[in-house]
Amino acid sequence: MKDSPNLTNARALIPRRDYYGNLYTLIVKTDGLEKSSLTPLQILDNQLRRTGSSLKGAKDAARFIMGTATMHPLLLQLHPAIHTWFPTESPRNETCAYHDVVIPVKESKVRIRYNETLQFTGWVYINHYLTQDSYYPHEEKIVVQCAELHEDYLLN
Repeated sequence: MKDSPNLTNARALIPRRDYYGNLYTLIVKTDGLEKSSLTPLQILDNQLRRTGSSLKGAKDAARFIMGTATMHPLLLQLHPAIHTWFPTESPRNETCAYHDVVIPVKESKVRIRYNETLQFTGWVYINHYLTQDSYYPHEEKIVVQCAELHEDYLLN
């Protein structure tokens, strides 16, 4: 965990192989590059575990919300903001890059992933920040006022 890089200023995770064929990751940050001996998936999993989740949990959430089976966008809680990451191709492929920079992939492919990521982010935002009351705006609500405490109680 200590050796796992923090992704707060990261823009891309690009997999590379060294001279001996070992997989490592170049982390593109706003202030330069950082090299990690971990794979992109290991880095993402470690980052998610810092906030009580995991890569499997993030994939399950995306699958539940989006209904997609592969190439899920991921939400990382990087304080003070939430960052949304999406893969350029199947994460099972070692050349998959999680990115926010120019990469050698068809524009149409990235546009599809980006649109799915926006949709996923919207669903998570709605589920996270809107109250349950806003889901049922037409449902009649009964408010009972307590005479002694002068407080309202909402009955459904």
